[in-house]
Amino acid sequence: MQKKILFGVKIIALFGLAFFFVLHIIMPQYPYAYLAAYVDKLERENSISEPKIILMGDSNVAYGIRSNMLEEAIGMPVVNMGMHAGLGQTFCMDLAKKGIQEGDIVVIMPAYYSDADGLKDGTLAWMMLENKLGLIFNVRICDFPALIKGFPAYFKRAVECWKNGLGGIEHTRESFNHYGDISAASDTNIMEEGWLPSYPFETEINIELMDYYNEYNQFVQKKGARMVMASMPIIDLMIDGRYDEVIQRQERVIEKLDFPVISDWGDYVYPAEYFYDTNYHLNDRGADVRTKQLINDLKSWMEQSGDMSRGDLKRF
Repeated sequence: MQKKILFGVKIIALFGLAFFFVLHIIMPQYPYAYLAAYVDKLERENSISEPKIILMGDSNVAYGIRSNMLEEAIGMPVVNMGMHAGLGQTFCMDLAKKGIQEGDIVVIMPAYYSDADGLKDGTLAWMMLENKLGLIFNVRICDFPALIKGFPAYFKRAVECWKNGLGGIEHTRESFNHYGDISAASDTNIMEEGWLPSYPFETEINIELMDYYNEYNQFVQKKGARMVMASMPIIDLMIDGRYDEVIQRQERVIEKLDFPVISDWGDYVYPAEYFYDTNYHLNDRGADVRTKQLINDLKSWMEQSGDMSRGDLKRF
């Protein structure tokens, strides 16, 4: 009997050592990478006790907003939660729920509307979660299959980084400022043809995603906050004069949402020289122009909703 107990203790100790080795030696291997910055964004969101503006979306929000300009114009602290389209539109929004409080304004600016509700790439998600594993308790059950599927590829990469001493070589996390903005540090367009050959205005608009947004809006309202949608940046070379398609797509989105869309998407169509390295990432000049437009849209909505208490309501 004692031998069985001793054997059991050894097995538990072995598993414990293996678990410690994985969590503290193999992981994390991406503490300074782009995705690790979401931990910083969450910390800022949770640290602000007064009403704030929370910007949500993929990398079009990370590369494309000047939060200091927005904060000064509206008179509220700003957190830029923009991250990565590869994660889908909902995963990061779920993790940000805890930081929403009374008086906040949540502004969502998705670049894609064809995504389903749920995590897209579990491997990318692990590169984020490894830096704060406690976040896994804020992940919805429906996202765990993607996390399980993505773990082997993530863990293989992590082991290779550990074996080759490559962990932490990427330092893009440091490119974000304290608001959560990432600057292109350039006024140039570095795309070879000036744009990437993809057209963002496909007819498909996923109903699951629209339902998720509406449910999220209900959550936001229960917190005593408000939620609106604004536009992504649109490169004019992709439109080639087809502005009617932009408006038609906006109208299709509006009719499926239970909360305000404050932007006229036609106001966010910009020349190629305002973009940086993708059709959705703005360079510094483009980010300035887009932020000024967003400020005008927010102030117009605040005027219409009777909120005249913040900002000087100056138009750009």
